[in-house]
Amino acid sequence: MELTATLLVFAFVFYILMRWGCGARMVHGLTAADTEGGAGELRLEATDPVCGMRVEVGDAVLLEHGSRVIRFCSEDCRKRFLAHPDAYV
Repeated sequence: MELTATLLVFAFVFYILMRWGCGARMVHGLTAADTEGGAGELRLEATDPVCGMRVEVGDAVLLEHGSRVIRFCSEDCRKRFLAHPDAYV
């Protein structure tokens, strides 16, 4: 019973650290600038594979390619990717 209680406490602490602590940056792809200072808003960004531009996840043009969701800055970049996907993957 003591082992079970110890494991539950460890699991709870691990969850808290991964959700809101240093693990959140690793899991959600955040940088220190996204979480420290600023207005307190959480900004998730992706990199367009065609032009390399950083784009906010909510504003991105999406494409499902195989088992991945790829985010683009514009419809033009999405079309260029579709023309030659092997060049960008």
